[in-house]
Amino acid sequence: MLQVYAFGSNGNFQLGLGHADDIIVPQLTLSLDVDKDVTVKKVACGGNHTLLLLSNGNVYECGSNAMGQLCDDSQIETVPKWSKLDMNNIKDIACGWEFTVVLDILNNVWIRGYGPKGELGLGSNTTKITTFQKIMNVPENSNCKLFTSFQNCALLVQRPEGGSVVYGWGSNTKCQLMNPKSKSVFTPTIIYESDSQQIVQVAMGKNFLLLIDNEGRIVSTRGAIPESFQLDEWKDKKGLEVYTMWSSIHIYYENKIYSFGFGIHGQIFDNDYFQSTVMNKHTSKLIAINTGSEHGMLVVQDDIISGFTVYCWGWGEHGNCGRVKEEQSDDKPVINDYSNLSSKANEIMHVDSVMPSTVFGGCASTWIVKYD
Repeated sequence: MLQVYAFGSNGNFQLGLGHADDIIVPQLTLSLDVDKDVTVKKVACGGNHTLLLLSNGNVYECGSNAMGQLCDDSQIETVPKWSKLDMNNIKDIACGWEFTVVLDILNNVWIRGYGPKGELGLGSNTTKITTFQKIMNVPENSNCKLFTSFQNCALLVQRPEGGSVVYGWGSNTKCQLMNPKSKSVFTPTIIYESDSQQIVQVAMGKNFLLLIDNEGRIVSTRGAIPESFQLDEWKDKKGLEVYTMWSSIHIYYENKIYSFGFGIHGQIFDNDYFQSTVMNKHTSKLIAINTGSEHGMLVVQDDIISGFTVYCWGWGEHGNCGRVKEEQSDDKPVINDYSNLSSKANEIMHVDSVMPSTVFGGCASTWIVKYD
């Protein structure tokens, strides 16, 4: 059994709860009686729609279908509750603002939705498509991953003989894909290629990206990188875990999170606060980190209390960082009351489970997966 909890932005039913109110307290949105080895592989969020991928290749979806980003029936503007995608054997998913991309086990890339800046990868004459269309295929023996952010998409292909290639398409107004600057890259175009370097991650912000290799090194940066980030300070370091929000970069290195970029709403992580209020209470261990559009999530394991505790930090305008602990009570409504617009590491939920929870961040939404 796996259970998915969600809270945050929900104006178009993108939390799958059957209503359109923003939520500030985690709510059970999906419960699946699956084999014990089946996990949630990924939650991908667009501006107002959501896809959830299981490790068995099944995909569930909810939210806005205004641009055909979810289902073929153009009369259906929203999918208020979870619906199973009529495609099986999917191994990766990704969402941009109003488009959806999936990768099947044959390494076919399929796309649908709206993309005025080339997000669909179908050329300059196609900006909307309401059924899945295949835009590219790569050799089946290649390991592939999808990455998106707002108006950009990237496909990472790791070649079996070694090396890697990254394809990118979408907006290029900040040279976030390639030089020279252009309004759009309308078809999948090689933006990085190496016969030896094994890229494992394309960390994407709204107008920038970073390429990370299999040794945890930052190989390349593109676009409007936050001014406070200096590549020379990091390019020779290994073992980096890199996470991005739309406007900031967050690097986990030697038990500390280093943040660079926009921080007026708490996006810059406060390590001192986190250490003093969370990690030093007992002998706690940081299990997982993830980020959404302008907020982050942490999973912490305590050496005394069984289970795992989820924390959020950053911009909580839609309730996606939860209520601050001092204001949490059972008699308060779960609807967002705008009481936590900017948050340091804020305790959200304790999950009493042997298997660690996984966390995902969307566009001002937060997702917590519990395994029983």
